[in-house]
Amino acid sequence: MDIQWHGRNGTGRFSFSATPGDYDGVPAVDRLYVDRDMLIVSSDVLSLSGFLAFAPYCAGRLTLPKEVSPELVTAMQEFASPSWLHVDSVDVEPKAAPQGEGKVLLADSLTFENVLPNSWGSARNTTLSVADSSQWAGYLLSSELLIVGSNARTVALMLPRALYVLPFISVALLFMESIRCSTLVVADSFEVDDEVWHKLVRLVKACNYSLLRESELREWN
Repeated sequence: MDIQWHGRNGTGRFSFSATPGDYDGVPAVDRLYVDRDMLIVSSDVLSLSGFLAFAPYCAGRLTLPKEVSPELVTAMQEFASPSWLHVDSVDVEPKAAPQGEGKVLLADSLTFENVLPNSWGSARNTTLSVADSSQWAGYLLSSELLIVGSNARTVALMLPRALYVLPFISVALLFMESIRCSTLVVADSFEVDDEVWHKLVRLVKACNYSLLRESELREWN
């Protein structure tokens, strides 16, 4: 699979595209659109985001938008198993850890309030709402809320229910660095089976991020 990142187009949208190779599946929707510039994003995170958008279709040779670390390559291969995956571009230089200690809650519906509480002196938490671009375009940003239009829901509806969350996580990862968050909290409205979830946790950890279910966060608090 050849996954590429495309900058702002004539409608102000950014996107990933996927072109299948000899051993890949053919994506029912071969573009993932995002209606906001992410401002800051590392090579590993950008490439992981692109991979997650089309991971269920990937097998064989994989070309990503940027060179990635060996740790991320290993995590991608584990996630794709039992399919064989060979990543073309690997960078062995050490990567800086993402900055920020806050949490961001990923929601799949349009919401205008931050679900995660904030307190003075602590890292700021944010709610990121990935809005369906068939009904809502553009973005809305406040100190603790980001709403961004995307066709992630359309891409997700073409996947098995257990993998529905992947395009949404793909979008969320693009904004983690710019809103200075290191933990992605997935709303309980997403249904993810345990096997897929554990693979996702290890995959996101390869980029020095943490992944939690909303219910897990409540138990800890």
